[in-house]
Amino acid sequence: MSDAVQSPDCCAGCNVTFSTNQLVNLKGRLYCAACKENALDDLKAGVSSDGIDMAGIGTRLAAQIIDGLIIGLPVMALAFAFGFYQVKTGAQPGFGTQVVQQVIFSIPFLIYAGLMLNQTGGQTLGKKVMKIRVVSAEGASANYWKREGVRWALSLIPLVGLIDYLFAFNKQRRTLHDKFGGTIVVRMS
Repeated sequence: MSDAVQSPDCCAGCNVTFSTNQLVNLKGRLYCAACKENALDDLKAGVSSDGIDMAGIGTRLAAQIIDGLIIGLPVMALAFAFGFYQVKTGAQPGFGTQVVQQVIFSIPFLIYAGLMLNQTGGQTLGKKVMKIRVVSAEGASANYWKREGVRWALSLIPLVGLIDYLFAFNKQRRTLHDKFGGTIVVRMS
């Protein structure tokens, strides 16, 4: 075995210099034995290599359900009243009318999310309850209206709204509307 000296490198966790053979490479970053366990725990918990604690899919879904109930119950009451009126008058809405109704009844969701995210710096009531926040992925101020506009538009197309959320199962946990809006959803400490 050679007695050649290994070149020194710093641990990404504690910034202490070690020889290369004393460090473990995890996702492209070097860690000493003492910091390795914490780095592994972070990787398992979904904390990115940047130290950002990404919101889990279940947490995001729960926040979405809470927001859906908050805005959805009044909208459903209005839609029910409108449907009752159509049945009572014998109106037979055509396809175009049904599309317009879907768009009109979905607009409150867009307005609620856009206003709440802008007024609270990235949180709706559901996100506050679940302790998560929408932030810019690039570090600039987030464009919440762009994000929510894309989400709203995708939700109007059958199955595309579902496909949008399936993208959250990637490593970065970013949906299509997150990518278009330049945002990520993080856990709050």
